[in-house]
Amino acid sequence: FLTNAGETSRNGVEMLVEWVPDSSFTARFAYTYQDFKFDKFVLDGDDFGGNPEPGAPPHQVFAGVPHRAPFGLTSIVQLRWQDEYTVRNDNTAFNWAYTLVDLRFALDRRWGDSDFRPFIGIDNLFDERYNAWTIANGYGGRYYDPSPGREVYGGVTIGFGIR
Repeated sequence: FLTNAGETSRNGVEMLVEWVPDSSFTARFAYTYQDFKFDKFVLDGDDFGGNPEPGAPPHQVFAGVPHRAPFGLTSIVQLRWQDEYTVRNDNTAFNWAYTLVDLRFALDRRWGDSDFRPFIGIDNLFDERYNAWTIANGYGGRYYDPSPGREVYGGVTIGFGIR
């Protein structure tokens, strides 16, 4: 459950760096820093002042490298990293840090007046154990909502209409 805190401070910074050496290749790097704390928060006689807010990872990183080949094949590899963070006001339970790697491929084709794009991808390529999200102060210690392991998916996008 969530309870209104007396006072909090939420400071942070986000940064994105993108490098585009040519039209077929891009590299992106993003970083987020969050310093979310209870300044004043007393609940049922317990003082949580100075503790980090549950559910807010202090550091997160995203890196992605898409490449487009001249014959229409697009490939993307991306990395997502999230730092450990608390899931309770009293800082006695934590969600662990994890790193995920995703891989995607798509092929752009034209068929008459239509665009045709088959794609395939693998999320969580190395089958990392992680939680999709957490529930701050979850009743009965139920803080974690586990994610599936490696996922493979595919499909086709078809586009047509006015150009």
